[in-house]
Amino acid sequence: MNLEVRMKILEDKVDNETINWMMENFKLSVKQQIEAVLTKDELQHLTFLCTSEVDSIGRLTAGILWLLKLEKCAALITESSNSESSLVSLTNIKELKQKLDNMHSLLLQLRVQI
Repeated sequence: MNLEVRMKILEDKVDNETINWMMENFKLSVKQQIEAVLTKDELQHLTFLCTSEVDSIGRLTAGILWLLKLEKCAALITESSNSESSLVSLTNIKELKQKLDNMHSLLLQLRVQI
């Protein structure tokens, strides 16, 4: 079974809280020929389920990023108390910032593609 969903963001400005989008195209295909008839209510329910799954992916990703950020920050706070490791801490902070920026960028791309 193949499923293709194309969604379109309705606004140019994307904030961290919500994105207004609409379904542009919905394709469903199977290897063997079948016939399916959906009512408008059933299609709306299917759309609701798809939207919920997309929202869940976003929440899971945000939660994982949050945990990674907290774990690394706690380690950096501990390291920063040692004056010997301040150069290492600075390097770790820069590396952490770059990774978080990359993950944030990937999350935004995922939201646009979905």
